[in-house]
Amino acid sequence: MRRLRTSGRRVNPHGARWGWLALAASLAMLCGAAVAAQTRRPTTRPAAPAAARHPQYKAIFEPVTTSSAAVFTDVAFVDPWVGWACGHAAADPQHGGFIVATRDGGRTWTLQFGDPASTTAAVDGLVALDGGHAWAQQVDGGLLRTSTGRDWEPLRGAGAPGTIAFVSPLRGVLASQGAIHVTTDGGRSWTPTYACPPPGCRIAAMAFAADRATGYALVRPAAGGATLLKTRDAGDTWSAPAAGAPDPGDDAASLAITDATSLFLLARGALSRTWDSGVTWHEVVTPVPARPSRLLFVGDVGWMVAGKTLVYTRDGGLRWNVRQLDFASDIVGFSLADPDAGYAVGGGMVYRYRVVPFAYSVPRMVVIPALSAVLPKS
Repeated sequence: MRRLRTSGRRVNPHGARWGWLALAASLAMLCGAAVAAQTRRPTTRPAAPAAARHPQYKAIFEPVTTSSAAVFTDVAFVDPWVGWACGHAAADPQHGGFIVATRDGGRTWTLQFGDPASTTAAVDGLVALDGGHAWAQQVDGGLLRTSTGRDWEPLRGAGAPGTIAFVSPLRGVLASQGAIHVTTDGGRSWTPTYACPPPGCRIAAMAFAADRATGYALVRPAAGGATLLKTRDAGDTWSAPAAGAPDPGDDAASLAITDATSLFLLARGALSRTWDSGVTWHEVVTPVPARPSRLLFVGDVGWMVAGKTLVYTRDGGLRWNVRQLDFASDIVGFSLADPDAGYAVGGGMVYRYRVVPFAYSVPRMVVIPALSAVLPKS
């Protein structure tokens, strides 16, 4: 038997084999640990909250009343629950005038004036001040008033239809037939406070600020052009700024006031804005409904609705969005009672706008895309 010696040390002939095996085992363990570390490496990214994975709420229009015998032409609400709607017979746009009211957000309605089956002149305009005071205009120039929130009385002192606004239960302003009139008895009698100079003019739009003293009227002289009148005393006196205003032509126009010196003008398919009571105007880049529309603001929220088009802002008019909505009929009138509560009418339907839980669903509901992510629950 031979003995092997290296550097004076004895070597076990089996030691080398076991050494290689131990080294291989160690390498295998290291590789396995590295793979396991890669596989089980924890993430520092937190799980998305439930609200981010699925919207909690959505914005909708839902029908709250329908009628096959009537056509609704206007609606006015003083808060999300109390309001009125008006219209005429489905078969006769001049007659069958009526007014219905609700105090539970459209869940139930009460007929307060007229009837679609009657010969009463159609009712095509509503103005509401509070839960007890509202006014309605008829197509024949008649003016109606309720001072109880329930009973309506005829007031024929106005004499002709026009744009009307009330700043208190007794004080109102009417722009009609080239003149502006003021009432101090709730609409029973009217006194002219402004008349267009010859050869005449048309009062295209009028609106009052939240202070109920500052108001504006858009005047279009017969010769063309336009002027913006301003009042600081609820209509008793009117003055014009140094510059003119965008000309609405013969089209419908609408004014909306966001504060005492800032307002928007919707006319001829375009939206304009002034910050200095009408001295200078700036065009707002936004689509507008193709048909004439009213422009309303409540705080920073503004709406334009006409046909099946909704144009809205939630930041005071800095940015506007447009949505085409699948209404059963074209929208002809609307009321914005609260930033997250409104009503719209068209055909034989009254729609209520509100924010609801995402799972909420009713027949003929119209969802407003892209609003669920930004609207809080009311």
